[in-house]
Amino acid sequence: MNIVIVDDEEEIREGLRVMVSQLHDTGIDAEVVAVCSDGYAALDVLMTKQVDLVISDVRMPGMDGLILTQTVTERYPDVQVIILSGYEEFTYVQQALRYGATDYLLKPIGGDELLLSLKRAKKGYNQKQKKTIHWTWEQFIHEEAPCKAVVVGDPDETASPRAKEFGQPITLAWLFHKSVSEVMEQWQGVCFLQETVKREQNNVVLGLYAQTEVDLEQMIEAITGEVSRFWSGKIRIPVSFGISSLLQPQHEARTYYLQACHALFGRLLTGSGIRRSSADGSWDSAPAKLYLETLHSAWELGDYDSYLKKLQSILSELFQRKELHQLLYGVESILLSLAVNVQPYRRDIGGMAAVDVSLFMEKMLWSRCFEDLRESVLQWVTALIEQNAPEKQEGQVLSRAKQYIRENLHKPLSLAEAGKATYVSPHYLSRLFRERAGTTFLEYLTELRMEEAKRLLKEPGIKIYEVAEQVGYGSWKHFSRTFKERTSYGPAEYRKEVSPD
Repeated sequence: MNIVIVDDEEEIREGLRVMVSQLHDTGIDAEVVAVCSDGYAALDVLMTKQVDLVISDVRMPGMDGLILTQTVTERYPDVQVIILSGYEEFTYVQQALRYGATDYLLKPIGGDELLLSLKRAKKGYNQKQKKTIHWTWEQFIHEEAPCKAVVVGDPDETASPRAKEFGQPITLAWLFHKSVSEVMEQWQGVCFLQETVKREQNNVVLGLYAQTEVDLEQMIEAITGEVSRFWSGKIRIPVSFGISSLLQPQHEARTYYLQACHALFGRLLTGSGIRRSSADGSWDSAPAKLYLETLHSAWELGDYDSYLKKLQSILSELFQRKELHQLLYGVESILLSLAVNVQPYRRDIGGMAAVDVSLFMEKMLWSRCFEDLRESVLQWVTALIEQNAPEKQEGQVLSRAKQYIRENLHKPLSLAEAGKATYVSPHYLSRLFRERAGTTFLEYLTELRMEEAKRLLKEPGIKIYEVAEQVGYGSWKHFSRTFKERTSYGPAEYRKEVSPD
């Protein structure tokens, strides 16, 4: 029985984990596969692991135990939920039971109470093997079927307006996994594979096996084709699949996972679709060496803004070659060189850098478009620059952010958008404004907008709603209210004050 423990108090989480580990001699074969501090994290686990039971506190920040119980029972009807509560919270317990919880435990929890609850859960658990199952790679490799392949899948355009209609990203991820699961249930010889270097909850890795190549090909075409048609027709969001070649006994399973990911990576050039692994293209190292020399001079001078601009230009040039293998080789060479340069005095940095870059490149194979790849590379590089020269990097990031704000005052702006444009996290950028600029992002943005509004209001003939639009306000009423708060004048009053006629 695979268990997920959910509680916002670390002491309770760890206590329950220890109690479960001590139950092996009682006839309960239970294992804690994850401990989570809130409901959202628990749902992440359910997306990627085979879980039989969730033990959750009823009151937590974010997604509480009630909503978690309702969500789990709706999305994962085979997963049971046990609720934890204090004596005074019994009304919550009643609600949780109505939502589908199978049992409850009152705090403080003793080992005997936990054992009895797990026995009840085991008794109520449907012991029939699920048609849609999660396997480890070891289980998949040791499956005796002679013909095997790896298939990876992912929705495209997850940031599109259509995708946002589904609400939180986790909803779209759940829908994709659910649709794949329903198609898989029609076939014997297919499983979800765990322990892979995936990038997001949406990513799906499948292992397929059959007695003959013909049967395997039929299964691959049926599953990928039906899911693709459903998403294009009903969900109206295209999906892509990458398919490995047939597994060979002398090769590692990871080779075929990477093959499938490389095939999926092809959507950067040709768009959504189902692609098969092909032989690697030739990787000419000459362009990469030239790029490294170009970047090296900017790095040596500590001109990190110039470095990032040159890197963007190089990435665009690599992509325009329309050779994905060359693009990957070029990116990997640049990142590895940069990672080694960050701490050249450390003897172990070469090996560490190689591992870090390798893991990053595996995740980049899930990129949905060139812009996706470009932003991820620039964020990774920016983080390394921050490690090498934090003081100088902070100043340059803040300078880029201020320039971005000035150039986009006419648009609705957010901290997240500014962070994305400067390749840092919103939290990091927010800290820079507070600590280095002595203000908040919003205060700085508003101050610039008001100064620009004052300038525009001096121009004859321009209407107040037009001023509001040109400084990024969708509502002229909101603009007028903010302007008066900042200047003690309404826009019309200010105009009369500075241009009395």
